[in-house]
Amino acid sequence: MTKILAEVKGLGVIVEECSDFYTELVNLKKAQAHLVTPRNEAYARIKTAGKEAIGRSNGTYTTVGVEYARKQPPLLIQNSRLLDKNLAKQAVEANRNGKYFHLDTTKEYEKSLEQAEKDKSKAPSKRRAIILPSRGSFVVTPSENQKVLEFLLKDQAKKYFELNGSKSITFYPVDKNTVDAQDGTLLTQ
Repeated sequence: MTKILAEVKGLGVIVEECSDFYTELVNLKKAQAHLVTPRNEAYARIKTAGKEAIGRSNGTYTTVGVEYARKQPPLLIQNSRLLDKNLAKQAVEANRNGKYFHLDTTKEYEKSLEQAEKDKSKAPSKRRAIILPSRGSFVVTPSENQKVLEFLLKDQAKKYFELNGSKSITFYPVDKNTVDAQDGTLLTQ
């Protein structure tokens, strides 16, 4: 069920949908809504001063996805391939079966890596894809891995970080042994 959380100047009505990823995509479309970008979620939290329950109960799915390939660095993608309802449905089924969803080839990963390489000369906030700094967990702050923070939150990075008490954000990628045991492009949301 789609629940209204807040109305935010500059964004409009913020709604919540609590279900699996595929069902959320379907229900949001029915409600003429869509997934939020990380930047806009940060903006909404800042504008509501954290008083609304935006993302608190179950976290927030956003438009950003992560792509993995064997022995390669993970990539953050502004517009996840899992926004495609057919892929989202397959990913949910794989997760229900205790597996990570992956495509049969690495051509998707390679295309995203090419975009990340092409975008390297751009400001992080202008990139469509970014290479993550580690295959293991890492910390994101304005001084550590700042490019990741700016890629995700754009002009809201500093304000959002301050809203959260200037606490570091830990990024936990899929374990590299799991990634390396699969062929193709592994996709997560």
